[in-house]
Amino acid sequence: MVNKVNWGILGPGKMARVFSKELQAVNGARLLAVGSTSEERARGFSQEFAVPRTYGNYQAFLNDKEIDIVYISTVHTKHHKCVLEALSAGKAVLCEKPLGMNYSEVRQVVEVATAKKLLLMEGLWTRFLPAYRQVKNWFADGKIGRIKRVTADFSYFTETDPASRVYSAALGGGALLDVGIYVLGLAVDFLGSAPRCVHSCGSIGDTGVDETVGITLEYGNGVLANLYCSVKTKIPQDAYIYGSEGYIYLPDFWRAGSAYIYKEGKVVESFENAKEGTGYRYEAEAVMSCLQSGMTACPTMPLEDSLLITKIRDEIMHQLDAANGN
Repeated sequence: MVNKVNWGILGPGKMARVFSKELQAVNGARLLAVGSTSEERARGFSQEFAVPRTYGNYQAFLNDKEIDIVYISTVHTKHHKCVLEALSAGKAVLCEKPLGMNYSEVRQVVEVATAKKLLLMEGLWTRFLPAYRQVKNWFADGKIGRIKRVTADFSYFTETDPASRVYSAALGGGALLDVGIYVLGLAVDFLGSAPRCVHSCGSIGDTGVDETVGITLEYGNGVLANLYCSVKTKIPQDAYIYGSEGYIYLPDFWRAGSAYIYKEGKVVESFENAKEGTGYRYEAEAVMSCLQSGMTACPTMPLEDSLLITKIRDEIMHQLDAANGN
């Protein structure tokens, strides 16, 4: 058993700062090292979070034998390569979503991690929040009966900026990779299996990335998931899980602090939890627990889900490209 877990941060950007701040509150976590392609950025991050070891290139960082687990938060297009390099160095890996740009990339990193018997997880932190875990428990306990439908929206508005990560195809931009993975992740989590059919429509913007996407996943027997994501529309970011005996409402689902069961139009059970900090600590705690237990995958965010989410996402992009003449 590992008493103290040494973390290394690869890619000291915005998300790394959010995660590292949360890591300070996790018992047994030690932020040991930071790695970047820029010595200056690495030093700045090191000073901000009092990180004892600073590396100006990835390989030197990965050669540090005292790092137990690497948190990868580089731009989307670098995730696949960075995960492979970290696994090759014998490191456990928590990689920010997406785990890869397509199914082929995700399958490869999963196969390598499996072969090397190393812990690998995609960082879909929503699944670890207390309110979300309560919803999963309600669902498992049959509180709303048999599942009938899932709906989820995750959209926000931002001005078009070809240089920004969100609007740059070269940096893995677009609504699906930025926020669509949350709605797909929720549908996969509650509906479990691969959908019988995937239907999608949406818009590709002038910079070549998907800006708005509507998705219907059909599972047979009338079971559907209706999902929506956009970087051009500001609407409530809520989710609903409908069953044969009621439904669960999860407001602001991707960072949820509350959840409610409705039956016959009335709240019959509720859960309120303001969560500690931003909530990333729950994900970190879960990954550390898996590492300390010798596990190579996390049951809350299994690699099979990462593969299925990516396969669905690839089909959606295929449909969008075909519809937009690409």
